[in-house]
Amino acid sequence: MRIYIAGKYTAQARLRTERERLQALGYLVDCTWMDQPEQGYAVTPERAISEAFRDIEEIRAVDAMIIATLDDRNTGGRDDALGCAIAWGHKIVLIGPERNIFHSLAARQFDSWADFFEEAGAPAPEAPTVA
Repeated sequence: MRIYIAGKYTAQARLRTERERLQALGYLVDCTWMDQPEQGYAVTPERAISEAFRDIEEIRAVDAMIIATLDDRNTGGRDDALGCAIAWGHKIVLIGPERNIFHSLAARQFDSWADFFEEAGAPAPEAPTVA
């Protein structure tokens, strides 16, 4: 199963840990946005367009999306990504609170990554993770 993780851009370092745990369970996780150097939200228009199309293609190619809402947000990228996943009929898993009406469409909701991985039967991480 191929999975895309949508989350707050500034949480990318923490979310890489969760991606690694998913990969250790045998999932293919396509979300290269979290591999970019943290440069904030101020990007050139050309870079923004390129990254948006890259993300859209990655979302189109997956079977499921995990949307992490543990962090408050001041932008809407993860919710735009969610809209794509909903439109393409992907399974949605929400980790964190419902922050808008579209989050209620998730097939499953977990309060934390720990709860998600516990149900998945994954061993606990060596160090606690957030987001």
